[in-house]
Amino acid sequence: MSAGRFLLVPTGELGRHNADRVVDGVRSAPGAGATTVLLDLSHVPFLDSTGITRLLLARRAARR
Repeated sequence: MSAGRFLLVPTGELGRHNADRVVDGVRSAPGAGATTVLLDLSHVPFLDSTGITRLLLARRAARR
C-alpha cells in the first residue's frame, strides 16, 4: 500500500454486533498517517442496515 493509504479488509458478516470494530479501524486511520482509507468488503457476505449506517458515520467523522 502506498504512503498515506490505510487498507481495511474485514471478513465475515458485518452487522450490529461487530460493525464497531470496522468503524474503530476507520477512525484510527488518521492517527496512522493515512489521508485515504480503502475498505475492501469483498470478504463480507452480509452487511445489514446497521453496518451500513455505522460505515457512513465513520466516513463522515473521518472527513472532519
